[in-house]
Amino acid sequence: MAQYVIVDDLNRGNRERRLRLLDYRLERSAYRLHLPDATGRVHLVIANLWLGIEGNHVVCYDERGVPFGNYATVVRQAAEAEERVQREAERAQHEAAAREAEARARAAAEERLRALEEELRRLRGG
Repeated sequence: MAQYVIVDDLNRGNRERRLRLLDYRLERSAYRLHLPDATGRVHLVIANLWLGIEGNHVVCYDERGVPFGNYATVVRQAAEAEERVQREAERAQHEAAAREAEARARAAAEERLRALEEELRRLRGG
């Protein structure tokens, strides 16, 4: 399901923010506004989490309604986790390439050794 959520500041330009969540979901070929639930939260379907407003911050909640961080923190943590996964994948690729190069070098050395042993047998007349 396609969805986007807007964090709207009702006090645009004033010092104190008053936030609200606008939840738009694609239905048939148009986006339609959905109201938050009774607690004022919006279910972010793709991430299976809930968004709500506490004070002047967007907060993320799990399926049990337990808050686990403000939205900016959760997004930052997700980006950091993705970077760690990417670095680990790159490290694994480098290690695999190094093992492959070592195996090729070992095979080449063994082939050279066989050729030298064959040449030595030939020179000894055997």
